[in-house]
Amino acid sequence: MTDAARGDRARLKARTGLVPLALAAGLLALPALPGGTDAAETVLAAGKPAVTGASVSGDATRTRLTLTINHVIEIYPKVEDGGRRVVIDIPPIAFALPAGFTPKPAGLVTAWSYGYVLFGNSRIVLETARPVAVAYQAVLPPLADEPGTAIVDLVPADGDAATPPAP
Repeated sequence: MTDAARGDRARLKARTGLVPLALAAGLLALPALPGGTDAAETVLAAGKPAVTGASVSGDATRTRLTLTINHVIEIYPKVEDGGRRVVIDIPPIAFALPAGFTPKPAGLVTAWSYGYVLFGNSRIVLETARPVAVAYQAVLPPLADEPGTAIVDLVPADGDAATPPAP
């Protein structure tokens, strides 16, 4: 970290009393799309890439993040914080989730959030109960009138988890 960055961080901490976790994770606390269903329909009608559904399921041996998508996307999962956080970077995409959508944890995931980061990119952050590794990742494209799916599977790891290279 440069001296200038340390100084900026210290000034922020002095002003606010703490550095918000969202900033530390690189997320901006922006809502998905204001207006819920109407906003989602607008994005979908415009043909822009969007996440239209999201869930976490599984147990303590294998946990899966599933995203419902309307276009083929690229996902870049990486494990951080000794395996206790998984950051999934996605090129610019709208989160056109249903009105009132709240991320629900399951399995190895204790909390998760999504949003936009600098330069228009998008990000999903998964906090985990113990160190994890990315066991599988895939993007299944939409077919005809069926939506596509992006999948990231997590499994327990020993201490210093590493992200496997993309297939």
